[in-house]
Amino acid sequence: MQNRIIPSGWVSGVLAVLSGLLFVGSMPGTGVGLLAWFAFVPLLLAVQGRKGRSVYLLVNTTGLIGSVGIHIWFPDVLGTGLGIFLMVATGFLYGSFLQLGVALQQRIRSPWRIFALPVAWTALEWLRSVLPVTREWWIEVLAKSQWLSPAPLQLLSVTGFAGLTFLILLSNSALAALIVTWSAERRWSKTGIAALGLPIAVAVWGYFILHTADDSHSVKAAANVDMVNQDPQIQKLGGLTTAGDGYIADTPEMSEAIFEVNAKLTREAKSAASPAFVVWGENEFADYGDEALMTRLKQLAVSTGTYVAADVRWKSASGLHDTALLIGPDGNEVGKTAKINLMDGEKAFGFVPGDKRGQVYDTAYGKVGLGICWDRHVTGIVRAMAANGAGLVLMPADDDFNGNAIFPRYAASDSVFRAVENRVGMVVGTTSGMSQVITPYGVMTAKSEVNERGFIAGETFFYNGPRTLYNRLGDWFPMAAAAVFFLLLGFQTATKVQNRKEMNIEDDITRRKHN
Repeated sequence: MQNRIIPSGWVSGVLAVLSGLLFVGSMPGTGVGLLAWFAFVPLLLAVQGRKGRSVYLLVNTTGLIGSVGIHIWFPDVLGTGLGIFLMVATGFLYGSFLQLGVALQQRIRSPWRIFALPVAWTALEWLRSVLPVTREWWIEVLAKSQWLSPAPLQLLSVTGFAGLTFLILLSNSALAALIVTWSAERRWSKTGIAALGLPIAVAVWGYFILHTADDSHSVKAAANVDMVNQDPQIQKLGGLTTAGDGYIADTPEMSEAIFEVNAKLTREAKSAASPAFVVWGENEFADYGDEALMTRLKQLAVSTGTYVAADVRWKSASGLHDTALLIGPDGNEVGKTAKINLMDGEKAFGFVPGDKRGQVYDTAYGKVGLGICWDRHVTGIVRAMAANGAGLVLMPADDDFNGNAIFPRYAASDSVFRAVENRVGMVVGTTSGMSQVITPYGVMTAKSEVNERGFIAGETFFYNGPRTLYNRLGDWFPMAAAAVFFLLLGFQTATKVQNRKEMNIEDDITRRKHN
């Protein structure tokens, strides 16, 4: 058992609280991503030399503070009761990640212990995201702390989000090891110094990648923030029908009003920036079969000379779909893609998921993919588009949950991640923000404010290189981390059982001697 370097219990508690606050401060709601690289160091110092109930209380203190601060938007999205329950439950989930990592770290008797927490958290975080029940839970991943830091984000093109999570925790473990070794032995840990070199090397590599990218195939794009879900003048025109998030245009008057708002923003964007593409929000403003409005949408595309991506309701042979529709500057329909990743409210309303994963369409600039909102929150949908040659993905989205100003930033971070993982440009239009224009390297050349009507315009480009390793192999890195984690767990469990057997044998021999 290693010696404590923080003997005081209350000081350890303060350090655990501090780690929780730093964790919150690093994430998209606050946006100081640098904090993540040392956020857990105070906690790791606090648990040094402790075990059992003491460690349990400390790690869950950090986890609960972190979860409540990060997921403060849960009640607006999920409802008050369920939202509060899941904030607390997720706090204990984060705590379990930390506890298992710390437990492995304490049992490993070699310099390799520095990798225990990164491996454990990475494996468990990824497993949560893919297992049948837990994958439906929106729980934020540590890697999202870097959504505004393009250099380390480039690792996503190789490993996906799991590699970045691993790297952040490795930095924390290395810094803690340096402090512990210096405190106990007045020397610097060579393993800690070497481990710190990896995040630094990745950042340098990412910086180089960013500054050597071929952006010659550039294109201007714009995205609206139409605010129709918060406009009382528009709401009173309909019956306030909802499918779990925003309102659905359920009268001709409401459809007309939403169209006019977005048409005006599209014309303003054309006048200000001459974009090639304009993306509206996920407002389900009309039925695809409404010939009058579809004609007006086509006329708008012709008059502005742009590709317009809008959101409509489409009744196909398989059912009712929430659908992204792309109209070209010649007034013809380029294509439409039904939303695949549906929310529970959408399913209850009667929407059915699309079955055309990876569908892409030819434009004058290159191949584009279409998706809607929740489609960017899982990794496979945009990945399939990129695998089929898409260089740009257009995504109407609705992130308006009772006007919450924090949630849209977390939703926007997923757009950045999908862009880097697959080297595709992303253009996201929204009902309340945050609308984005993103390069294939995760640089947001334009982003909107939240809860402010308007448009944004920026440049992105079509990537000309080979498919990324992540796009080709998917979750190879977290699978490897999970395999290592379970091997370590099994080995440590077997060792513990063997030690107990040996102790029992020794006790039995001692009793026999006394008898």
